Amino acid sequence: MERDAEAMRLRSRGWLLPAIAVELGYGDEANVRRALRAHTERVTGEAAAELRQAQLEELDRLTAAATKVLEAKHFAFQNGRLCTLPAAEEGGPPVPVEDDAPVLRAVETLLRIQERRAKLLGLDAPTRQEVEQTLVRYTVEGVDLGKLT
Repeated sequence: MERDAEAMRLRSRGWLLPAIAVELGYGDEANVRRALRAHTERVTGEAAAELRQAQLEELDRLTAAATKVLEAKHFAFQNGRLCTLPAAEEGGPPVPVEDDAPVLRAVETLLRIQERRAKLLGLDAPTRQEVEQTLVRYTVEGVDLGKLT
């Protein structure tokens, strides 16, 4: 159980499954996956809250990093040279072209972080599905059920 707990600690620090398998002697990543699943099933109460808090702190760190990228100015480069537009005023300096791609990637990253946070905290409402069923009733007549055994 201690090795499984250590595997969970390494995983929560961002270690990949093959690296955990080598580090802790699990043989392969399938065994690590089973150990993580077993450990998760055993973790309850305070330990689960501690693990959830560690995950939330990591999500906060990732949010801060993605927000920094989102708020920064990014300029387009082509063949190692800054892309520019002609000057707004005659004789003025050329205007650098802003690159929106890093901003859009940061937005996508922030959305994924928010989705993970919502799952972790159980904020998402369950999906409602309608199920239709038909009840069929059969009647057996003229058979002695005692003789069938």
